[in-house]
Amino acid sequence: MNALISILAAATTALDSDRVRRALDNFEGYLAALLLFVYLFIILYDVGTRNFGRPPVWGQEVVLGLFIWLAWLSTAYAVRTNSHLRFTLVFERLSQRGVYAVYVLEWVLWVAFAGVIFWYSLDITANVMETGTTVVGLPIPVWLFRASIPVGFGLILLRVAQRAVITTRAFRAGEEIGTDVGLGE
Repeated sequence: MNALISILAAATTALDSDRVRRALDNFEGYLAALLLFVYLFIILYDVGTRNFGRPPVWGQEVVLGLFIWLAWLSTAYAVRTNSHLRFTLVFERLSQRGVYAVYVLEWVLWVAFAGVIFWYSLDITANVMETGTTVVGLPIPVWLFRASIPVGFGLILLRVAQRAVITTRAFRAGEEIGTDVGLGE
């Protein structure tokens, strides 16, 4: 038991580091940026080989898979930074209690939408894993691309929960909440 407590204490101390906390807070942004460079490189490689030889048979499938990862990671990042599409004009005309009520409605809708997709995508991803299908011309399993859906929507659910906790704390403390409530920024 003491060993478990010391491991948890060490993990908590490691997470208290500003650098580690920033990396975890911006996980989706960093991973999306890395995937975007890979995405760009593969597109350039595919176009280049198409003009000067034979393009790889796997190029289009890998680019499509990376695009799906980018879409869901970017959505989670938008929820994290509170930069997704919303009607800010409505927020400006409401009292703080009204703004908070709109936030609660937004969180309920996010959880319902993302929760349903997350739940059903787990089964779909498991089915693709069972088939053992790989990307044409590469030993990369197709389920790695399909896993972007449960991972992305899981991150969306996590970021919605973080946003709900932070905004609720600010509201209860009497702080002004609006469209720019951040995650500790």
